Amino acid sequence: MEKIYFCGEEAYLQSSWHEEALNGVIQAAKRRGLDVVILRDSQEAGLDGENVILLGFSASWIARQTAAFQKLGARVMLICMEEDGIPDRVHIVELDRVRAIRDVMGRLHGAGRDRICLFGPDLGSVSDRERVTAFRKAAEEFSLPLG
Repeated sequence: MEKIYFCGEEAYLQSSWHEEALNGVIQAAKRRGLDVVILRDSQEAGLDGENVILLGFSASWIARQTAAFQKLGARVMLICMEEDGIPDRVHIVELDRVRAIRDVMGRLHGAGRDRICLFGPDLGSVSDRERVTAFRKAAEEFSLPLG
């Protein structure tokens, strides 16, 4: 069976963001008949010409891993929050939290939902504050009650 390789930044391996992204990769790979091989770092041999998906947040980890995997001949695709500091020759899937919240709210509203809740935001987290702001803005846009 053909394989696709996945490597996530150690500091975020236990986060729900990492888990959701990895599950999405696994589901998409299964639909295409691919096996997902999870790598801990770029020390794996035999990756020449293989596709490696990196899931990371810090620019230093992303740059280090990208360079190491490319040195092994792997083709790198990156899933990350922001493009700042991303090396050249890397395919990027950037997560747009604001658009995602708006799209979800629009779909739910379009399906007739008029009470939508955002669970568990950590207001100490920059990304969660961004989600709350996007949620409030979308609620206002779709004339949904807040409270």
